[in-house]
Amino acid sequence: MKRFRTRLTYGNVVATLALFVALGGTSAFATSQLGKNSVGTRQLKAKSVTTAKIEPKAVTEKKIADNAITTAKLKDLAVTGQKINLATLGTVPSAAHAASAGHAASADAATTADRATTAGTATNADSATRVDGQSISSFSASLAENGPTATPLAFGGITLTASCNAPKPTLLATRTASASAVAQFFGFETNSTKGFAGEQSNFSTVGLETGTYGAGTLEVYFSDGVVTTIDYAYRPDTFSGAPGCRVYGKAITG
Repeated sequence: MKRFRTRLTYGNVVATLALFVALGGTSAFATSQLGKNSVGTRQLKAKSVTTAKIEPKAVTEKKIADNAITTAKLKDLAVTGQKINLATLGTVPSAAHAASAGHAASADAATTADRATTAGTATNADSATRVDGQSISSFSASLAENGPTATPLAFGGITLTASCNAPKPTLLATRTASASAVAQFFGFETNSTKGFAGEQSNFSTVGLETGTYGAGTLEVYFSDGVVTTIDYAYRPDTFSGAPGCRVYGKAITG
């Protein structure tokens, strides 16, 4: 012990302290001066890089791998209309050209709530459809000279009956609906350009034909609020090689 004390001089103490300072400083220097790419994934503690440790705008587009951000990573409603490049979407249908539930059309046929094909609505009709709550029917009939009476149309509370005394047809409109009605009709004769018109209260039956060639419109206003409009035409025709007549047109009701 005496020998140790005699050798513990001021110089020894200073030298020992200097040694500790030197070693500690070297360690701190080595930590702060890490070589490039010397810290890898293995040197990082799990979950050590938090959001607060990431510098703003540090994660750029080039740092994100292709297909790295999936649908599951997107917050609901995160991608707004302003974030979508419309040029990448191609042609977007407009409201005027878009198929809707009320006006859908397919390549072969269209049957919707507003444009549904209705069978049984018209008798001897070429077609019957509904548009915006109104039913439409077209009709046509060829009549033999002095042949039997035909019924080209039974629709909207009105029945059209026709016969032919060639070359002049007979065309009558008769109310079949139970509701009372007022009828109004007007038209012209093609061969004489003679106009005609008439109106009846408590409409029951009215003759629509006044010449050999002609066309006109019949409007029937029912007491229950239904209105039926029939556009019709008539002309001489040939039926099976013999003289005859033809009547045709279109009707709408609703």
